Amino acid sequence: MLADRLATGLELYRLGLVGRILVSGNSAHPRGDEVAAMGHWLRKRAVPESDLLLDGASLRTRDTMQRAARIFGLHSVTICTQRFHLPRSIYLALHAGLDAQGLEADHPGHTAPLLQSLRELAAQTTAFVEEWGRS
Repeated sequence: MLADRLATGLELYRLGLVGRILVSGNSAHPRGDEVAAMGHWLRKRAVPESDLLLDGASLRTRDTMQRAARIFGLHSVTICTQRFHLPRSIYLALHAGLDAQGLEADHPGHTAPLLQSLRELAAQTTAFVEEWGRS
């Protein structure tokens, strides 16, 4: 699924529909630095360093959207993620003050397993409660 997200973002970049690519995740993950790996993947496909924004301090989607606005100074974003994850991502981006649109990054044949769908339902509930509490 991560490769689908990267490929979708790369296509938007190559078409000139986005000027930069922000990748986020946990740089200190025990299984390795996923942000560095994503940056490496994009650089190998001719995305210059100047057009890459690497955020290794975002542990949750909410963190990513808030940091995109506050730390990286973004105002408008196109979010490339899987269909099941897109509504929550856009919701959190809007609450972070970003003008957000989304693009499904689903490779044909890839579907969310039941456990992932249940996890997303819990994450959506948490996002709503957290943002509602801030209002």
